[in-house]
Order: sequence, then C-alpha cells, then structure tokens
Amino acid sequence: TLLRSRAAQPLRELVNARPHVNDAAGSNRARFFQIRGIGERGQFSEPLNPSVGVIIDGVDFSGIGNAATLYDVEQVEILMGPPGTRYGSNALAGLMNLQTRAPTDELVYGLQADLANYDGKGLAGYVSGPVTDNLLYRVSVQALKSDGFSDNLYLNQPTNKRDETTFRGKLSWLLSDDI
Repeated sequence: TLLRSRAAQPLRELVNARPHVNDAAGSNRARFFQIRGIGERGQFSEPLNPSVGVIIDGVDFSGIGNAATLYDVEQVEILMGPPGTRYGSNALAGLMNLQTRAPTDELVYGLQADLANYDGKGLAGYVSGPVTDNLLYRVSVQALKSDGFSDNLYLNQPTNKRDETTFRGKLSWLLSDDI
C-alpha cells in the first residue's frame, strides 16, 4: 500500500503524494490542508471551521492536522468533495480520515528504529493484548528527532528541527456478544 511504501511519518508526507491535496505549512508541520484548492492557507489566522477535516479514530482534529503521525495507523482515507452530511461543517472541501490499528485479543508487540539525513533518528513501538476476557488494549509510542535541513542565518540555528513524541492508547470493551 501507499502508506507503507512511502514510509511517511507525519500526515503531510503522505498527503503531498496525492493529487489535488496540499498543505499549508509555515514551519515544520502543516496545520491546515487544501483539497482541490479549497481550504485554509495561513498558519496564523484561525478559521471558525476549517474547510478540510482531519479525523483520527472518530475524533475531530480539524485545524490541528499536525497532530497526525502515521505510526501504527492502519488506513488513511482522503475524501474529496463535501462529506459534510456525515462529518459536519469541518469537512466542506473534503476530509482526511485516519484509522489506527485496533486492540487484539492476543499479545502482540513490535519495535521500529529509523535513521535519516540531518542526524534524524526515530524509535517506535507498540504492544496490544487482553487485560481481561472482554477488555482489550493497544498502546503505541513514537519518538523522532532531527537537526533540520535549513538554517536561520540571522539566529544561527536550524528552522525546522524536530523533537517530538507521539503516544496513543486504545481500549476496546466487549460488553457482550450483542454490544
């Protein structure tokens, strides 16, 4: 799939590979997105309702798209056009719907290490399994660091240095066979 083949870390690295989808980034991370030219362009003015929605596991993260990292994400849907009937006013131009991996009923775990240009390093891991017969969990953590690839000559420091940690937790409570 495209998600695995690109080895994208933040959502903007995957978005920039799609036609008619763009981001508005004034620094290292995009805060807003555009689909087919519709959407916010400025990083510094707050719209009432962003035109392109970002939903992660059913939670609306519109306007803070930079929160979306792709480690332990199972699926990314980019819906072009107004899916506002289903997703509300934050999706007038389109929507990015991210679905992370679900908790499992048996113990599974994984670890990933990354090395990149500009002294880039990353370490990530997940663990998933049962707490009880009807309560399942999944926890994933990712830490990324990089020196950045451009310098502010006036301040004599990198402008897009990365030092971030993402933590996700998911619980699945199976009340009965019907619920």
